[in-house]
Amino acid sequence: MYCIDYNYKRLKSSERSEMKQNLSREEAKKSLVYDPYFEKGNYGSKIFQTLVAILSWFGVLIPFLWILFPFVFPNRAQYNHIVVYLEEKTTLLFLLIFLSVSFVFLTILYILLPFGITIVLNTFCKRKNNMMMND
Repeated sequence: MYCIDYNYKRLKSSERSEMKQNLSREEAKKSLVYDPYFEKGNYGSKIFQTLVAILSWFGVLIPFLWILFPFVFPNRAQYNHIVVYLEEKTTLLFLLIFLSVSFVFLTILYILLPFGITIVLNTFCKRKNNMMMND
């Protein structure tokens, strides 16, 4: 764990400037991620990647829509001779309950966890700094 050491020596402005590293634009580009999708131009690549992403999302959503179709449009499903089995209803109900509970749990976890960790770390650091000051 990292704590702020309140007993550190303050650096003079000249010492601080020596510690800073001045990077040129070319050196910074080498350390950063390069993605031509977000640059000007490259329209062919942008169109291709966007189409692949949209088709991929269709591949994820179509099976769910296929299963939900008989429940949403029962008359049309009966006309097309689509039979709804009890296992499908049970599976969809299980998925609905499981994903709803997971969503609520993860939402609470991601909201409360950062605050809890911050409080624990601040308490730990205060205790550590108080023990160092008393020694």
